[in-house]
Amino acid sequence: MEFLARVWPAFRKIFNPIFSPDWVHIVMHTLLYSGLVFLLAQAISPISLKAGLFLVGLGLLVGCMQEDLQLLSARAWPGWPPELLDLSVDLMGAIIGISLSRLWMRFKRTANS
Repeated sequence: MEFLARVWPAFRKIFNPIFSPDWVHIVMHTLLYSGLVFLLAQAISPISLKAGLFLVGLGLLVGCMQEDLQLLSARAWPGWPPELLDLSVDLMGAIIGISLSRLWMRFKRTANS
């Protein structure tokens, strides 16, 4: 989306005011990765410790790939603090996704009993 904002002025007018604050960036990364891992965890249920660690690792791998794509599209060299912040938030989002998935499965089990 950031690439589109750079090359499409009309999109930039909408994108920049909404997504430029740091807190919005953090919230969006958290929602993206918690949603991704939550959905993957639903497909794997029940989640063992090994499966949970795999999903968190997979979330982190996808986060690394996303950061690489952003750097390539911006033709930039990593500025380590921003990338590490994003990866930390992605990891937090993945952990939240696993936690929400476990709570959801427990709720479904209780509702079906």
